[in-house]
Amino acid sequence: MHAISPTLDPSPSPAPNPKLSPKKQSLRSVLLPITPPIMNTLLRFALFASAFSLFALAPASRATEPNWVPTASWPNNPEANEKQGTRAFTILRQHNIQSVAVATAGVTLNVDQTQATEARKLLAKAIVAENLQIDLIDAQGKLIAPAEILTPRTPK
Repeated sequence: MHAISPTLDPSPSPAPNPKLSPKKQSLRSVLLPITPPIMNTLLRFALFASAFSLFALAPASRATEPNWVPTASWPNNPEANEKQGTRAFTILRQHNIQSVAVATAGVTLNVDQTQATEARKLLAKAIVAENLQIDLIDAQGKLIAPAEILTPRTPK
């Protein structure tokens, strides 16, 4: 039985290995008690390295996420959603434009900022050709007439 000192580790010292030289045995008896702190340090380093890699790679992953901007809106009622909303989503889907709707008192159709100009042009054509009852929203968030989008701009 080992005498336990209040300042020492209560775990028994490692049994001597007859295959090890006395010098290696004494080194083992010195290193074994400090192995847990070394493991804690390695664990902390591994956690730090993984957290660092997440933060270092985060800007690259943000670049692939869409930046949603409002493109069109219509009243939030079953008739408008069924007719206007379904047609607006169908037009954008046919042209591989991903869209998301946000609804409160009205429905706002959002598309990725890189595809917003094309989406507004497609919806403006549908408003004129099919009498679609939706409002277009420009890049500043203001209502815009379909004629303003479809009319080519001339430089002054």
